[in-house]
Amino acid sequence: MNGMSAYLDRLRELIPARTFALYILGVGLVSGLSDTQEKVASEYGWMLLVVALVCLGLNFVARLVDKKGIKEALISSGAFLLLTLTQRFTGPLAAVGLDSPAAFVVVTFLAAVYVVVVTMFWRPEGAVSPG
Repeated sequence: MNGMSAYLDRLRELIPARTFALYILGVGLVSGLSDTQEKVASEYGWMLLVVALVCLGLNFVARLVDKKGIKEALISSGAFLLLTLTQRFTGPLAAVGLDSPAAFVVVTFLAAVYVVVVTMFWRPEGAVSPG
């Protein structure tokens, strides 16, 4: 298994598919309101923030409802938040006008480190161990 595939598998363990799908759907709907990709964040940034916050809140509550516990809810929500921050043109950073390439490189690096470190010390209940 190559490194990127292993990383994506670990990310899938942390962020439920329903949360990710809802986020993609929400961002897609907001993006559809704009004439061009460049205008999405400048014209509808507040909507991108609402989508991210709603998905973050739903992810946290769903993990609790699924009886995964507060620790897993926090870990999953942290991973989701970092994932949203890596979305350069439609993420929360773009929505608040922070479009520096350096910011996205740093956030992407932090997201990758977070996933690797968290999954080294913690495995979700029922997850298959690597190897």
